[in-house]
Amino acid sequence: MFDLVPRNGQGFLNHFFGDDFYRFMDEPRSMSTDIKETDDGYAISMNIPGYEKGDIEISAKNDVLTISAEKKQETEEKTDNYLRRERFFGRRERCFSLRGIDQDSIDASYENGVLVINLKKDEKALTDKTIEIK
Repeated sequence: MFDLVPRNGQGFLNHFFGDDFYRFMDEPRSMSTDIKETDDGYAISMNIPGYEKGDIEISAKNDVLTISAEKKQETEEKTDNYLRRERFFGRRERCFSLRGIDQDSIDASYENGVLVINLKKDEKALTDKTIEIK
């Protein structure tokens, strides 16, 4: 079976600060994800509200699927004697293992803040095999 365990580099922080610290720090950046197994693959649904399609990048490299979303926003409001200026720069990222997936068949769509990625199983990679000792 395909392993869709999220990959992350949080082990050191969890060990040093404890699980509660990292959970608190990660909440604003998290991208809620549902993963559903289908007959021939998997469907990943990810909530990324507030981003445009052009803000999202999906890449498959070295058997890792990486989804990142980056937003740069600046707001300026002027009234009588008041000036307000706010800036937001943020990046979110999630990674998943692609073992057992046909990387050429990955497709994605984004609508109403939900990214859907469809992955097809690579039957050749999932076949069990016995190795003869020479």
